[in-house]
Amino acid sequence: MKPSTLVKQFILMSFFGSSISAHADSNDFSFDLSAYQKKPYEISGHFDLQASVSRIDQNSAASVLTYGSNPPKSLSQYYSELEFSGLYRAGDSTLNWQTLAQLENSNLPNLETKSKITFQQLYAHFSVSQKWQIDLGKKTVKWGKSYAWNPVGFIEYTKNPEDPELSREGFVMTALNYQQGSIGAWKNLSHSLYLLPRNRDINSELNADSGMTIAFKSSLLIEQTDLDFYLRYDSASNASSQQAFGFSFASNLSSNLEIHGDFAYLKNADSWQWNSNQLSPQTQNLWQQVIGLRYLDQHDITWILEWLHQPQALASSDLHEFNQQILESTIPQTQFAKTIFNQPTALQNQFYLKASQKDWLGIVYLNASLSLLFNPSDKSFALTPEWIYQPAKNHELRLRTSWLQGQQFTQYGEKLADYKLDIRWRYYY
Repeated sequence: MKPSTLVKQFILMSFFGSSISAHADSNDFSFDLSAYQKKPYEISGHFDLQASVSRIDQNSAASVLTYGSNPPKSLSQYYSELEFSGLYRAGDSTLNWQTLAQLENSNLPNLETKSKITFQQLYAHFSVSQKWQIDLGKKTVKWGKSYAWNPVGFIEYTKNPEDPELSREGFVMTALNYQQGSIGAWKNLSHSLYLLPRNRDINSELNADSGMTIAFKSSLLIEQTDLDFYLRYDSASNASSQQAFGFSFASNLSSNLEIHGDFAYLKNADSWQWNSNQLSPQTQNLWQQVIGLRYLDQHDITWILEWLHQPQALASSDLHEFNQQILESTIPQTQFAKTIFNQPTALQNQFYLKASQKDWLGIVYLNASLSLLFNPSDKSFALTPEWIYQPAKNHELRLRTSWLQGQQFTQYGEKLADYKLDIRWRYYY
């Protein structure tokens, strides 16, 4: 390029730059960096008012266990809930908390109002570097790819498939997280180590024996497939150690179809077995798996289908005989018998199906869903339609009904209620 050409370009660029500078000065343009900086704290949460009415199945095994020979015809319950969550930043570290205050009342005589305040989470997060993070305190972790169940949730509370999105309390732990990065075709490699101390006051739900629970998780991405691997080991001085192994996957088969699964093997796990015409707690090795699909159709309806299989769990025929003995008053009303009716995943096979759609019937901010829990062995089921509407900013109304149906002595045919109606108002802040 000729020197004269370079001089001309320099003069032209200088003139253009001066014009821009003069134009900026004439408009007194300024950039406020503080407006884009993160605030030192964040506060969020919700306040609920909820009422529910249940029609008690007076001839069911669950009502006999709960109320004896004179169960009420209906049960009205009233709830109030306040969740207060937030975090405080100090450099690259944060203090995180989530508290839940609950108030409950009902129409049953001689039953006092129940109140409870729980720290769902309270932990400190330290970013040692871009690759290393440490969490100390009470924290909720979410393992697995399934929606309705969490068989690989070795350091979680069990999900309730009748309402899988309920908030769950965490456990006290020390968590060490390492973001490894990518190695060849393996992308987003990360590893986490968890140490959970146990005694009668801390994390006793994990294991009744004092000791230490050690858990490990590794995650990676291979093309369109997420893979997670899990390990749990319980050291205990007064009992045999418990171990659990598991893995999960989720893969996009197309832009609107995903397949996922969770697989878990638990050694020396607590379970229920039917022996000599009686139900008794037992320690044994368990295999659990969930396989599911998530599909978005042309009508913007999201479908979720999942199958839970536990070959060592109770068979429907065992539960059938157990229910029959309760109603014939041939077995005592023991506490572990009541527990069975609070474990919707206690049986060998369960199916879960959910269809949901946003802006249902063209109504903006109205979301509708229909979920089904089905026992293929005894053909009993729980059907739950739900509508959620946001009439104004930060306000939400939810209407939810449930039908639990089945023949005599079946899983859902012997539940406490055969019909339930819930209405809830929630305010977010």
